[in-house]
Amino acid sequence: MLDGLSESARLLDTSRASVTLVVALAMLLVGGGSLVYASPPLPDGRAWEMVSPLDKNGGDIVGIEGANGGGVVQASADGQAVTYVSYGAFSDPRAAPIASQYAARRINGSGWLSQSIDLPTSSQTMHFGGSGTPYDAFSTDLSMGLVFGGSRGGSNLSRPVESPPLAGAPAGYENYYLNSIANGGALQPLLTNTPSVPPGEFGLEFLGSTPDLSHVIVRSSAALGGHPSEEPGHFNLYEWGGATGAFQLINVRPSGAVETIYPLFGGGSDRQDGAISKDGARVIWRGESALYMRESIGTDSARTVQIDAPGGEGSYLAADDAGTRVFFGDTQKLTATATASNGGVGNLYMYEPGAPEGAGLVDLTEDHIDPQGAEVQGVLGVSKDGSYAYFVANGVLASGASPGNCSIGGNSESRCNLYVWHEGEGTRFIATLSGDDERSNSVYNALGVAFDWSARLGVRTTRLSPDGRTLLFMSNQSLTGYDNRVSIGTSCGADALAHPLPAACEEVFLYEAGVGLTCISCNPNGTRPIGPSSIPGATNFNLVTGQYQSRALAQDGADKRVFFDSGDAVVPQDTNGKEDVYEYENGHTYLLSDGIDGNGARFVDASASGDDVFFISRAQLVGQDTDQLVDLYDVRAPHVPGEAVGFPAPAVTGACDGEECLPGAPSTPEYAPLSSLLLTGPESAPSTTPRSAIKAKPKKRSDKKPKKKPKKKKSGKKRRGD
Repeated sequence: MLDGLSESARLLDTSRASVTLVVALAMLLVGGGSLVYASPPLPDGRAWEMVSPLDKNGGDIVGIEGANGGGVVQASADGQAVTYVSYGAFSDPRAAPIASQYAARRINGSGWLSQSIDLPTSSQTMHFGGSGTPYDAFSTDLSMGLVFGGSRGGSNLSRPVESPPLAGAPAGYENYYLNSIANGGALQPLLTNTPSVPPGEFGLEFLGSTPDLSHVIVRSSAALGGHPSEEPGHFNLYEWGGATGAFQLINVRPSGAVETIYPLFGGGSDRQDGAISKDGARVIWRGESALYMRESIGTDSARTVQIDAPGGEGSYLAADDAGTRVFFGDTQKLTATATASNGGVGNLYMYEPGAPEGAGLVDLTEDHIDPQGAEVQGVLGVSKDGSYAYFVANGVLASGASPGNCSIGGNSESRCNLYVWHEGEGTRFIATLSGDDERSNSVYNALGVAFDWSARLGVRTTRLSPDGRTLLFMSNQSLTGYDNRVSIGTSCGADALAHPLPAACEEVFLYEAGVGLTCISCNPNGTRPIGPSSIPGATNFNLVTGQYQSRALAQDGADKRVFFDSGDAVVPQDTNGKEDVYEYENGHTYLLSDGIDGNGARFVDASASGDDVFFISRAQLVGQDTDQLVDLYDVRAPHVPGEAVGFPAPAVTGACDGEECLPGAPSTPEYAPLSSLLLTGPESAPSTTPRSAIKAKPKKRSDKKPKKKPKKKKSGKKRRGD
């Protein structure tokens, strides 16, 4: 578990671990008496950039787990922007309802500029008990954000929304706003008309959206869609379309009647993977008696189709981007050749709404040998076009598999089979996993805790490439022959002591179609681990719910890049025994954080190409970082040959004594964007070397000795860094 940076800690501990002799030798004394860690060799010509500003008003930056269980942390696809969370309000005292949400953008020649994007609302308007910041989602390019305007409170604390209505929204009603961050914060309310129920009886709950926020799914007990069968007081599902600014009712049966909605898009923490198509035209929802899809939303030809066939009891699992292939589990025999399955979610079915009649429903897990059937436990991911599906089941569905005994909820002694189904090739066995690789009753976003096939995207720890050929997952099983039993003590990270002792550590694995399985976090020298490795779940917007998964697996680019956290010393430069950030690329593992600081570091997100990798750390990785607060860093690879990246340490101007060595207070204009550090490094000559072949070089030290100032009489005060 990472000291001061764990999933439950709020990053408020500003104490530093005592500096050992080894660490002291690895540090350089630079101007002003501040200590800066020596840079380890970084891959791809990377350099550290400090993203968060110097003056943070005493507030730490928060990781994926968020503040009070929420607060979206996300990088833009191009890596030129990132949104993050802090407990402190360091640029606008009106901010921080529970915590403050910031947007930072890289300005060419000026470094990173941060700006508060919170609304001028009171902390009393947030949900009772508080969870994170008011932001629930951001567009892929971070130009737009969806923000909650305020709550009425719980049933015993009903009150009007205290903050004034914004952008012409009806006064006193809960509402969500699209904030045009790139356009100076122009707000567009989702709810514009006064509902038919009073404010004290009205509620609006965000459930999901398309990546560009042009379509938003909400739940409400008011009649918002103008459907003749709507009744106030009953929860309904609505799609809000940005083009029309209107709500469309979703939970309509094929017959036209309105049906009660259930856990899938019925509230709680059941945000699902792919339940909204990327264009917003299709939404999958669970009714009282069946699994449905609403098609052609926003058009005159909108209709509802049943996915799981008459008599089905479908459990939605995943869908492709377009919603043209839906994967679900069902214990009933829904096709002529299907086999019954009572365990888990039953068999894995694929439904294609546009297929010819009789061909739109296929059982992908027929098991005519095992009387218990497939007993599918869950899906790890589905490719963009639905041609690949990765799932876990107890049944023997391919050569190499053995009967499993996993159950939903998982336990350390059970085993089950990891499979991949590929269109035209059928099902292939990959590996035997542990039921403990799906820890549904454990802590979330903790180092070494896996949720490989959780139905809740907010905690799922797997990643899949868009083409479906590469799967990233975790396991405490020795899948490649590496002895992953912890070498120090009896437990490993957040694991339960029910494991055979010493405990097996969770490791990170990469499966590549046509290549096979690789353990990317296993120590290459064969030494048993001192701690677990991990992939984060989704970034939380409300307790353990989320719809955005950080790019731990780079989504594009010629280089296959994977980013993960590890409490093990996977490379010799990692000497702190704490959680640090790593990159795996083209068969090699590299340390991206410093590996020295006693508090460690945590991965946050990456750009689609993996050129920009964001993490949080207390370490002072650049000379201008003079405090011991948690900062957000970007360890960046050049996008363009010859582009200057990183922040060089300031030149040493001479010795100093006493108060002369103390840094002056940084001045920041009130309500203005906050600058972090300037890109002042010299540009190198254009290079023709491929980026993947670039090797990091140690920083050169000048042979010139700075002129010394005459020594002053010591004041008796300790210098910074003593």
